[in-house]
Amino acid sequence: MIYNDQWQATTRLNDGQQVLLRVIQPQDKAEMVRAFAKLSPESRYLRFLAAKGELSGQELHYLTEVDGEGHLALVAGRARADGSLEGLGVARFVRLQEDPLVAEFAIVVADEIQGLGLGTQFFRHLQAAAAERGITRLHGEVLAGNARMQNLLHDVAPEAPHVVL
Repeated sequence: MIYNDQWQATTRLNDGQQVLLRVIQPQDKAEMVRAFAKLSPESRYLRFLAAKGELSGQELHYLTEVDGEGHLALVAGRARADGSLEGLGVARFVRLQEDPLVAEFAIVVADEIQGLGLGTQFFRHLQAAAAERGITRLHGEVLAGNARMQNLLHDVAPEAPHVVL
C-alpha cells in the first residue's frame, strides 16, 4: 500500500456506515473549517490540549498542505448528496527533526461517530504509512482524561510511547 495523493480506501465503522479514507489535500481547508466548527469544545480541547475556538489561516495551511513524507495527514469522510465529502476526522503524523525515526501523531474524530472504530483504523493506517517512510515509532501526548485515546493506544499499540498529561 502506498500512502500518496492518489491513495484512498473505503472502510466500515462498527455501526456499518461506510467512510472514505484518503490523504489530505490543500483544497480540504473549507471542509476542515466546517468539521472543526462541529466539534464539541471538549473534543477540541482533547485534540489540541487547550481551548480552541477556531483555526487560523496559518494553522489551516499547516494542517492541509503537508509534504507527504515528514508530515502526512489522512482524512475520513462520507459522501454528501452533491458528491462532496463531509469531514469526519483527521489523523496525522509529523516526523521529529531531532529523531527522524520517530513521529508525533494526532487524531481527531467527529463527536457523532466517536467510539465507532475510526480512531483505531486511523492509527493502523498511520503506522503503515510511517513504516513506509522509515519511521519506526509513533509518539503522542494524550490527556489523562482522554479515556478513548488511552484505550485505543492500549488496544492497538501498547508499546507506542505516549505522554499522559
